[in-house]
Amino acid sequence: MASEKAQQAPAKPSNHTAARRPVASAEQGVVPAASPAASSPKPRLASSFWTKAEARRAPISASFRRYSRFVGRAKLILPLSAAALIVAVAAWPYFSAGLSKLRTPVAAPTASQIAEVRMLAPHYIGTDRQQRPFSLTAKMARQTGDSDDLMALDAPHADLKANNGSQVTVSGDSGIYQSQAHFLDLKGNVTLSQDKGYSFHTDAARVDLENGSSEGHDPVTGGGPNGHITAEGFRAEQGGQAIMFTGHTNLVVDAAGKKS
Repeated sequence: MASEKAQQAPAKPSNHTAARRPVASAEQGVVPAASPAASSPKPRLASSFWTKAEARRAPISASFRRYSRFVGRAKLILPLSAAALIVAVAAWPYFSAGLSKLRTPVAAPTASQIAEVRMLAPHYIGTDRQQRPFSLTAKMARQTGDSDDLMALDAPHADLKANNGSQVTVSGDSGIYQSQAHFLDLKGNVTLSQDKGYSFHTDAARVDLENGSSEGHDPVTGGGPNGHITAEGFRAEQGGQAIMFTGHTNLVVDAAGKKS
């Protein structure tokens, strides 16, 4: 009996066996407890160092990229500029020859032209002794001689007002105007016209703008609604309202025109 109890009783483990038994194994799904040394935080010295290095590297890399873009553009622009300069130098002789053809030589003004005073489209207005208005126009006026009183006119045209209110015009190819005396000497295709339909032609005439009169001593021809007349001269008074013919005169009256 005693031997059977001894066999049934479990054997007590020895101290050496208990010490060698592991608490748990990884195969049983139990994670071994972390040691104090493993759970302590890592020092941040290395991380801080790399962060500062990257911060210093960022502006350097941006500047490098800008410089790289500048170099790339310069490589494109400089050859194009050099090619354009070469083309301009090669084409300059042809361009200069074309400009020389466009230039028109201008004659140097003479001493008389420099001293001559000119006026484009002059217009003189005033009233005569009877307070009748008159005006004088021309294409151009030039001072003649040393006197400021004489003006040479191109295509002068004078407008006078008659006593009865009618308009009288006197014109010529050229003329000399004395501004102080108000004399106008006309030459070449001189024409005296009234607004009533009368017109007379001669080679030369003088118009007195101050008195509203005009006269000529060259042959004159003209006419109007009542006939045709030729004479050796004429004189107009009262602003051209009354016209007298001088020398040998020939008048042809148009009876039909008179009746109308």
